[in-house]
Amino acid sequence: MLPLANMRQRLGWLMCPVCKTQLTGRDRAFACVGCKREWPQTGEFANLFPTDLWKPDFNAWARRQSVMAASYCDLLRDPSHATRAYACDFESYVTRLAGYSGRVLDVGGANGLVRQFLARSVDYTSLDPSVEWLDESWGVLSGDYPCLSRPLQFVHGAAEYIPFADGFFDAVLAFWSLNHCADPSRSLDEIARVLRPRGRCLLALEDVEPRWADILDNSYVHHDSWTGGRLIWEKCKAALVGWPVQSDHLRIAESDVYRWTRGAFSAVSRAWHGSYLTLELVR
Repeated sequence: MLPLANMRQRLGWLMCPVCKTQLTGRDRAFACVGCKREWPQTGEFANLFPTDLWKPDFNAWARRQSVMAASYCDLLRDPSHATRAYACDFESYVTRLAGYSGRVLDVGGANGLVRQFLARSVDYTSLDPSVEWLDESWGVLSGDYPCLSRPLQFVHGAAEYIPFADGFFDAVLAFWSLNHCADPSRSLDEIARVLRPRGRCLLALEDVEPRWADILDNSYVHHDSWTGGRLIWEKCKAALVGWPVQSDHLRIAESDVYRWTRGAFSAVSRAWHGSYLTLELVR
């Protein structure tokens, strides 16, 4: 297992993901002083994943999670390729990430690899619905990403039920995770709730249909290196059948994000990083 910081020692940081009231600690469980739910604890990370609250969408969500997990397992079979892939994904975010400070929550933060691009002074927490990210096999990348050898504050939880108090974080990151949520709208509501006033949220979205202007000015570049002709064809076809979406992704339109965040966030930047639509929002 990757080295972990003992989140159970920071019980005062955590809130019940359901009713947002204080938790108390017991030997093998957290208990909510409000709704009285108990959350069994089995490791150094905090387990606050609300399995009893998922509705009929759970099976579809779980299938998509399985597909995603399998793709990352395949990636890790070739560590040198995995290193290059992560470098390619994050290289255009390095300058922006270096500017974040204070308490930073990474929604869908997995093994916390993004820490490599954050200041060491950042108080970083990864929130993820899968504990498989803590597998020791990820340590094979620690030569190129030394952050993986440092203790990680990890919370097993869901973006739709973030187990922290209102206004607790200075920034929230969501790299390629919103497309994997069961309920992206609720997840964005929760992100807004845990951000302090003027706190920033950095979203990187997958499979978002580009605008015509994005195609014509070459700011959008498809990850499969589509030609200009292919992009124009797909854009025309999308009016009838929708923009292509990977099997493990929810379809999210840019207009959905603005609709879901209206009244809670202001957008301060919009950019394409290859085929990833990146939005920085201010609470």
